[in-house]
Amino acid sequence: MSSKYSADQIKVIHIDDEVYEKLDFSKDNFEKSLIQAANRAREFTQKYITNNLPERIQFKVYLNCSNDHSCSSMREGELRITRDWENEIFEFENPVEVVNLIWIEGKIPEWINVTVESENGELTTVALICCGRFSSNPRHIYHILQGLPPFQIVGPPLPRNWEGLEKSGKFKLEK
Repeated sequence: MSSKYSADQIKVIHIDDEVYEKLDFSKDNFEKSLIQAANRAREFTQKYITNNLPERIQFKVYLNCSNDHSCSSMREGELRITRDWENEIFEFENPVEVVNLIWIEGKIPEWINVTVESENGELTTVALICCGRFSSNPRHIYHILQGLPPFQIVGPPLPRNWEGLEKSGKFKLEK
């Protein structure tokens, strides 16, 4: 028997204005957050895989990954990249180059999923899967309460039929 829940049971967390006011999306702070997010993704992933993830990180940036085609209106402070970035993948070994690509006149992607994609013995490849909407308005930025907005650390691609560390154990990260 599955348990059922209702919308009344969902807790909505309201973020105080003070939290938004303290956010710093300056270019320098955005770069620091990017580096922290990449390192956290590497550390998190290492708990689940048998590969040894090198400390040296390269970035693979996937832009315009949100489904914004049906969105007809933009919010104040928001920018949509009109260039077709959907099929382009950018690779950088330097976080400054990443920031130069995705920090546009003070606007940043509203969310960025960060995951370890692969390793080659010398480098850990961290994928940055970016929203296609950019904003300078802190109220548009996701993952505020997770510590490194707009970055969200997500796990590595799981092998088929993997049932967790206790049942299946660690796995080899394949690419």
